[in-house]
Amino acid sequence: MLKIHSFLIFGENMLKTELLFDIDDNFNRDRYTNAISKIQYVPKEQIIPSEFSLYNTEKYDSLVKDIKSKNLPKDIEKFLLLSATRHIVFNYARIAEYYCHVDKDIQELMEKSGLVIIDFDDALENGYVDLTKHLEELYNNAEK
Repeated sequence: MLKIHSFLIFGENMLKTELLFDIDDNFNRDRYTNAISKIQYVPKEQIIPSEFSLYNTEKYDSLVKDIKSKNLPKDIEKFLLLSATRHIVFNYARIAEYYCHVDKDIQELMEKSGLVIIDFDDALENGYVDLTKHLEELYNNAEK
């Protein structure tokens, strides 16, 4: 039995059915490598994209308006406002273009925020690869 998460448990046959292949037969670790070079972002446009083209807050704005229109306890309002931020949609192609045009300080902040990935080790250090590592560990433990 392969346990993916504390609330997701898949039997081997069920997993094979869902994935449409047998993990043991078709999971080839040799085709992947840890040799990841630094990513180079090269500008494609002459003009820096506007900050407003980097994201869409339409759904977020609507939720904020709804939340603030209610007479909610402050702690619940804060929680709901924080949760509404997950509806902000980022345009990563525009963000990558923007990244090419800004100064080093802004680039470093964008890297720390995970808006761009420059270096695998940095992504690992900043916690952006944790889920992948966790799933691999679960898979490896299930093989034992």
